[in-house]
Amino acid sequence: MLDNFKKLKSGKIEEVDPKMVYPLLRWCSGSPKDLKWCEEVNNLFFRIDRTLARDLLGLGIRDKNVFMKYPKALKVKMTKAEEVKRVILMEYYGWSKQELDRNPGAIEKAEWDIIATELGSDDKTRKVLGLPPVEKKAKKKAKKKVKEQ
Repeated sequence: MLDNFKKLKSGKIEEVDPKMVYPLLRWCSGSPKDLKWCEEVNNLFFRIDRTLARDLLGLGIRDKNVFMKYPKALKVKMTKAEEVKRVILMEYYGWSKQELDRNPGAIEKAEWDIIATELGSDDKTRKVLGLPPVEKKAKKKAKKKVKEQ
């Protein structure tokens, strides 16, 4: 399979096995340069002969590199607010990380003011969640009575 791929990329189209054209089409479509051409060959693939598909594939290949690059996954970094929300929801509902991942809409639909109040969150946590701080009742000061003489 890899030998056929190397032959196709190097331009030796006649030496490529016609039975391996479909896997080669999938491999060649991994290159962004050749994706458009591979799409056209794929549209015609089941209507034409295998040798003709092999020749078409070989003619349109522009990327001659035989090393396939695999796409890298994007690393998603969560903000501090997102991390706090996840921890609070897991504590509130008694969920594990897997259960929270299975319910992705729970973070958007949660009523954070109610949840933070029920869990007794401090002002720092409420600030991270974007909630106003808890109103504290002012203590009444005892008035001194002035004696009139």
